[in-house]
Amino acid sequence: MNTIYTVGYNAHPDDLYETIPDHCLVVDVRLKPRSRRPQFNSRALAAHFAHRYYWAEGLGNRNYRGGRVQLHNPADWIQWAGNKLAAGHDLCLLCCCRSSAKCHRTHVAELIATEASRRGVTVAIKHL
Repeated sequence: MNTIYTVGYNAHPDDLYETIPDHCLVVDVRLKPRSRRPQFNSRALAAHFAHRYYWAEGLGNRNYRGGRVQLHNPADWIQWAGNKLAAGHDLCLLCCCRSSAKCHRTHVAELIATEASRRGVTVAIKHL
């Protein structure tokens, strides 16, 4: 069984790097991978996670200030994530939101899990 983890760096501002499992591909699902906290900008994340870090702009929520989730352009990234899960990788979806219940990353995880299921891959979703 594969796992899709989700994490918001505002819930783990001091220990984000330790919170994300070492074996996961880190998929940044923010529309813009910037933060007021420099350690959470895409450059810093890419430097830390190296080949495990991916910015998935298409999975970013265009309606991030409130309202219904409106993903930017998800089709290719949902397919990509399904391929990675089918190849045996676990994923960790990264956003800034403290609560997974109020964040689009939960919706994204469910879409990816549905795609994986179509391929016969069983996936668990765990919020960190």
